[in-house]
Amino acid sequence: MTYARRFSRRSVPPVVFLIVGALLASCGSEDGDVDHGACAAPPGVDEDLAPLPHFSARIARGGPVTIVALGSSSTEGIGASEPSRSYPSRLRSELAERLPGIAVEVLNRGVGGDTTAAMLARIERDAIAPRPDLVIWQVGSNDVLGDEDPVAVGMAIREGIARLRGVGTDVVLMDVQYAPAILEHEGYRAIEDAIARVARADGVPVFRRFDTMRQWDGSGALPAGALLYRDHLHMNDLGYRCIARLLAEDIVTAAR
Repeated sequence: MTYARRFSRRSVPPVVFLIVGALLASCGSEDGDVDHGACAAPPGVDEDLAPLPHFSARIARGGPVTIVALGSSSTEGIGASEPSRSYPSRLRSELAERLPGIAVEVLNRGVGGDTTAAMLARIERDAIAPRPDLVIWQVGSNDVLGDEDPVAVGMAIREGIARLRGVGTDVVLMDVQYAPAILEHEGYRAIEDAIARVARADGVPVFRRFDTMRQWDGSGALPAGALLYRDHLHMNDLGYRCIARLLAEDIVTAAR
């Protein structure tokens, strides 16, 4: 049974997502978070973000550090109960805890609905002009939903990486989320492959959000319904919190 079939809207009624999410939220903190172990990296998903030479050098000098979170709606924070619970806001808090004494700024440059091409069109203003030490570029989700050409998507990613690296900025790619609305499009595989190919060719690390969420769901540690908003696409507070926590751990590991 494929994941796309398993999580089609027909096979999993929306009420199931709401019930599972509510049950997990009830055993966590007031914002729906659960214990730290629940957000741990799942076995079999290697989130090696090294090397991040520019970011690491900035940390070694005692900061401050600036990160730009470039992306679409799941960077903007659609599905979160408030802006402070988006993944970029959570990431700043998580990094501040792990990097005591170092000022951390995370700029949220997510625009709902943006394809990779649309993000490339604003990359100078939103990701280069702030002169960040690191750009986390969340790509692919709207390309899947819009059935975009994976070859063109790959070319746009490569151009964006070249422009960011050209000004001395480290880059981490974040791939698509594991969600029913994504899995309904057969093209998600081709977009995921395009992201992976570009990353290998250009030596850019990838935060493997899709595989991480899939493994969490498959193991039962964090069912997909507990991490997603009621639209079966965007993450909720818990989903953003877990992704931010895992990403922060990987960034700090890469910087040391």
